Amino acid sequence: MSNENNPIVISYPNQATAAKVVDILVRKKPAGWSRRSYSSYFREEYALWIKRELDAMDADKKARAFPYSQWKNSTPNTIYLRVNQAWHYLREYMDPEGKYEKMWHQVKISRVKGYGVTLEYKELASDMPMGEVFVPRKDVCKWKKSIDDYLNDDSRTNPLHITNLILTPDEVKRTTEELSDLSTIQFSVRHNEVKIIKVS
Repeated sequence: MSNENNPIVISYPNQATAAKVVDILVRKKPAGWSRRSYSSYFREEYALWIKRELDAMDADKKARAFPYSQWKNSTPNTIYLRVNQAWHYLREYMDPEGKYEKMWHQVKISRVKGYGVTLEYKELASDMPMGEVFVPRKDVCKWKKSIDDYLNDDSRTNPLHITNLILTPDEVKRTTEELSDLSTIQFSVRHNEVKIIKVS
């Protein structure tokens, strides 16, 4: 006997699970939003609009602004919701390669009081300053000994340049005072380096 005309029966462990499945299939708002949440801009037409803006932003890496003054008869909150919900729709239904999902984590949406809504790239780890090589605190005696050895060796006439230091203001002051007593040198002491030149 053929079962072609018999309906397929799907059972769920409980009513709560069944309700969630129905919500997902017929919802018109982002996943996780409550039934009471306002989602007028969770639609394809708005998603196409924000897609145009995000594509331009992705191409030139420049921030975008939506000034309140350009949106007649719209409240600041409405403009924010338009951007936010349109992007949600774009991510959920029009993002097969995950491009706009990735941008969602890279771009910050902000409300600038009295001005408008802005989109700008967040600071990335790759954009942060690189760490500097430095002489550890435990090696203070070594660089000080290098200065003493240089000053006590008359055969050394080339300039002495010690780099990668981390000197506190007190250490800079103290080293400067110590070297100031010598009339046979010219020097520069900074928080990260010491330079000494012997003069006749």
